[in-house]
Amino acid sequence: MAQVEESQVFVAYDHRMGLDELTTLGAGGVWKTDAGAWGVGVGTYGGEHFNQQTLGLAYSNKLGIASLGLKVNYFQTNIEGFGRGGAPLVEFGGVAELGPQVLFGAHIYNLTRARMGRISEEFLPTVIRAGISFRASEFLLVSVEVEKEIYLDPLVKIGLEYAVQQKIDLRTGVHPQAGQLFFGIGFRPRRYRIDYAMAQHPQLGFTHHFSINLLWAER
Repeated sequence: MAQVEESQVFVAYDHRMGLDELTTLGAGGVWKTDAGAWGVGVGTYGGEHFNQQTLGLAYSNKLGIASLGLKVNYFQTNIEGFGRGGAPLVEFGGVAELGPQVLFGAHIYNLTRARMGRISEEFLPTVIRAGISFRASEFLLVSVEVEKEIYLDPLVKIGLEYAVQQKIDLRTGVHPQAGQLFFGIGFRPRRYRIDYAMAQHPQLGFTHHFSINLLWAER
């Protein structure tokens, strides 16, 4: 968030594999101040019989070459026939400028190893991500990310972004282990940031993601 240049609000929609039960909706905002950036976000996932909701508050600031951020969420799970459980959940991450064209980032989700609820024995996933991006030219950005969930094998993701003129970004990527392909496009008209992405899985079908950001304050 500290690298966000302007205050903004956003909404996002994610529809996985053609199933309404795997749909995620989110909304939030980022406010830039002289002391850093503050963010708030809400999200909901799932359907009638199983669903999850989150409410989060985040803070980020830039310290030298690094931008560090902390987010505290309340995560609630509802399962029909089993009831409802909730727990606080902490995320921490940062981005460092290793050079004029190179960025390195890392993020830990569920740093505190939260459970689904106070009396639940089931832990929410703890996921560690690290990645590097290289600005190969004025128009081309190359990114590589490694994701590791506790108890699962690491996953590698590779992505390319190509800027067309100054307002359109074309994106593609691959998840080699799963044989997944990703495609996307970003559009930046004036005060808006509009993004669409599609993922294709050979057995499970397509996932669609759409988001729109509104920038409202010049800095």
